[in-house]
Order: sequence, then structure tokens, then C-alpha cells
Amino acid sequence: MFYTLGDYRDICIDVEDDVADALEKSVYKDSSGEEKSKMTIKQLSKLIEQFLQNSGDNKESASVKKPGTPPTTPKDWWDNNAKHIWRGMICALTYKDNEAKEQPPEVDQKVRAQLWDEEGKKPKPPQYQYTEVKLEETTDGQRTNNQPTKLSDFVKIPTYFRYLEEWGETFCFERTKRLDQIYEDCKVGENDRKNGNKKCSGYGEDCEDQLEDEPTNVPSLLCPGCGIECRKYRKWINTKKTEFEKQKNAYEEQQKKCKEESEGGGNGFCKTLTTSTTAAAFLKTLGSCKKDNENGEGNKIIFDDKGDTFKHTQYCAPCSRFTVNCKNVNCDKTKGNNCNGIKVITVNNIENQGISIGNVDMVVSDKDANGFKDVLNECAGANIFKGIRKEQWKCAKVCGYVVCKTEKENRKANNEKHIITIKALLHRWLEYFLEDYNKINKKLKT
Repeated sequence: MFYTLGDYRDICIDVEDDVADALEKSVYKDSSGEEKSKMTIKQLSKLIEQFLQNSGDNKESASVKKPGTPPTTPKDWWDNNAKHIWRGMICALTYKDNEAKEQPPEVDQKVRAQLWDEEGKKPKPPQYQYTEVKLEETTDGQRTNNQPTKLSDFVKIPTYFRYLEEWGETFCFERTKRLDQIYEDCKVGENDRKNGNKKCSGYGEDCEDQLEDEPTNVPSLLCPGCGIECRKYRKWINTKKTEFEKQKNAYEEQQKKCKEESEGGGNGFCKTLTTSTTAAAFLKTLGSCKKDNENGEGNKIIFDDKGDTFKHTQYCAPCSRFTVNCKNVNCDKTKGNNCNGIKVITVNNIENQGISIGNVDMVVSDKDANGFKDVLNECAGANIFKGIRKEQWKCAKVCGYVVCKTEKENRKANNEKHIITIKALLHRWLEYFLEDYNKINKKLKT
């Protein structure tokens, strides 16, 4: 709620152009990466300013009017009404959140008893009142000093840094939550697995049971939940990486500006930035970004330049081998050399034992700096994709099963030991196809 009230203040009194530019298309998004609104802060602020200028004395609410001349500037209006907005926010918390349509809101009596002074029609004194409520030490946010920050001071922290702090808090919380979900759906810790002995691949395969049937029987992917969560995480973390890069580039200028223009203002906040010379250093101080998730792949090296913060999680790595039992599937030399008694299929089987079925090339959209350098150069002027890359897979039939390994990915030779079944590879291609098709379709409609 502290951040929300700060957002309301920014919308009301406006932010400077350079701050708006620094925040554009990075913080104005929800946790999924979708834009919250088509209107920017500056556009909303302009509407409020015009309304106040045209409102006149007769339209000023008697309940919020100060003695004397009514406020006609956004800042004056905010100074007059911030406490009333906070009161409304606290009051709203005392109602149940239900989806009943055309029904009056229902009071949550337990919550109201804790937060609301029914007799005075205001938040209970003193802990929830606008002038007294504080960002306590148990809260995850940044601290400007050893004393808890009052709400009335918090909303005056320079906009860029308050938004960056909120972005970091949301990112670290959401990242930990998503990794925990992947840990569960990909069965990372099942049966006390260690040393990367995975149960599921990020493509949705079961590394142990995916190839348990006879080769002509091609089952569905046996870990679909893992595949779904890994796909969602990959898209989400790539979006967050782009947002972070924009904030990182803007940080130095905003830090310098904060120091020069505040003259000790901002409730002392700008003085604390002397120890946070980069956006990464600033974000590391946030409470939720210091914590590690219980499953081990949390925030220990969060935001380090050489860390894994924005890399795809190892929980979603492909299988390094598939378990098979050639006795059950009647393996013989017609299904690959020396199959009798084989128990696992690895990349070595593809290289040395399998019957080659050729390479599989996959062309997908890409955002890296190479653009269309290596493939489909004729599409460079279409203004649909920023770039195109080609993935190359080497596939072979090993003991009757078609499995593949990457030969080249992201334009680089791949020496990884990971492999994929032909069904999962087809599934991967279909996902790419639908994503790119939707991009093309959307672009053509604009």
C-alpha cells in the first residue's frame, strides 16, 4: 500500500520527463510482463491538472476543502487530500474481496475490528493513521536509516528509486515463487535426487519413464506441468532481463540527479545511495532480494553481473539420459547396433550407436544483436521480428527410439550432454510456431 499511495502521488503531481523516460515500458507492467495501462503517468497527470484548473470553487468538495482559497495545483491538492486517500484505502481493506456482481460489498468484521475506528470513521490510532503509519523493519523494503520510514515521508522518495525498489521487491518475490513451483512440478527433489539426476526435463519429458514402452508406441509427455512452468518462466525471465537492463542504464544519471537536486532532501534517502553505486547494488539491499528460497536456487547471487539471476533455471534443463529396458522392448540390431542389455540412452549413443535420420533445422524469431545475419536476410525489412536464428539438431534412431541432440543453438556450437525425444522436439517446434504466428498476425493487423 505504501507503493500504491506513492504511485497515486506521482499520477497527481506528475514526474519529470527524464524520470518518465527511464520508467517507460519497464515498471509500467504487471508480474506477467503485460502493460498495465495504455496511458502514461504524464498523460494522466495532465488530465488531473486540467480538471483542477477548470473545477472552480463550486465543485470543490466541502469535506476536503481547506480554509481559504481552494487548491488549484496538483501538489496543493495532494497535500490537502493524501490523508483522505489513505483513509479510503484502509477502509477498502475492511471489505471482503468477492466476485459477486451487482451486490453490495460485504464487510469483513474481523479485519474491520483490527483496522477501523467505527466511531471516528477513520483508521485506528495511532498505527494506521496517515501521519503515524510506518514501514516497519519486518517489511521487505529499502531503509533510508535505522528508523522506520513514515508513510508521509516514503511517498516523497524520488520517484525513480521508489519505482525501482518496487520493481525489485516484486521481481524477487515472483522469481522465488516461480522457482518453487518449478521445483515441485519438475520433481527436482523427488527421492532425494542429487547431482543433477533429474526426474523431468523442461520440455515436459520424464527422464526415467518416457521411453518405457515399445518404440512404436509414442506416449504423451509425462511431465507436462514441468514443461508448462518452464516455458512460462523462460518468457517471464527474458522480459524481466530487458526491464532490468533499461533500469541499469538509467540508474547512474538518476543517482547523480538525486544527489545534486535533493540538497539533503528526500528525507535523507539520497544520502543512502552513496553505497549503492549501481542498480544491482541498490536492489541487493532489498529484503526479499536477500532471501534464499528453501530449495536452494534462490537469490544468493541475485543481480550479480556474472550471476544466474536472468538465466533460465537449471531446474528446467533437458534430460542428460533416458532410461530404457531393451528386454521389455525386444531390442535387436535392426533397431541400432549393440542394443541388447542397454539400460540408458545418452548423447554418446546418438553419436556412436544410433542410425542417423539426418539433421533437423528449426528457424525461430530472436532478439539478439545478430538480427538476420545468418538466416532469412530477406525478412530484415519486414519490421515483424528483430531477428531470426536457426537451431540445428542431430537426430538418430537408438534401439528403435528417435532421440536428438543440439548441434548448434543461438548460432554457437553446442557441446552439452543433453538430449531430447523427437516428440518433445516436435512439441518445442509447435510452441515456437504458434508464438511467431501470433506475432506476425498481430503485426499485420496494426
